[in-house]
Amino acid sequence: MSSSCVPRREPKEKGAMASGCAPASNHGTPLHACPTKIPSTAAIAHRPWISSASLYHLRNAGSLPSPSGSKPKSPGSLPVPYTRRARVVSQPNTMRRREEEEEEEEEKREEELTSHRATAG
Repeated sequence: MSSSCVPRREPKEKGAMASGCAPASNHGTPLHACPTKIPSTAAIAHRPWISSASLYHLRNAGSLPSPSGSKPKSPGSLPVPYTRRARVVSQPNTMRRREEEEEEEEEKREEELTSHRATAG
């Protein structure tokens, strides 16, 4: 197997691409693709490290100021931090656990009371 990625045959029609080639752009210029070689430049642009969703959550948490020109919030509504919203979602599980613990404690008290009555009577 050769180390270069050159198509074995040229296309018969003008504008057609040879096998092993992909278009570099809309100009029809062939780009030789070789899976064994690492490209020297990135094929796509790099994104910034922070996404728009992250910015949204940081702004709502009060960590970042709102961009200039944005509409002010009404005085009666303060942004709820993202972490608090996550805790609200998990509260039903916490409440359910507390209820289960209370039921277990009540059952233990009833068992102790029953066993105490049996030994006393």
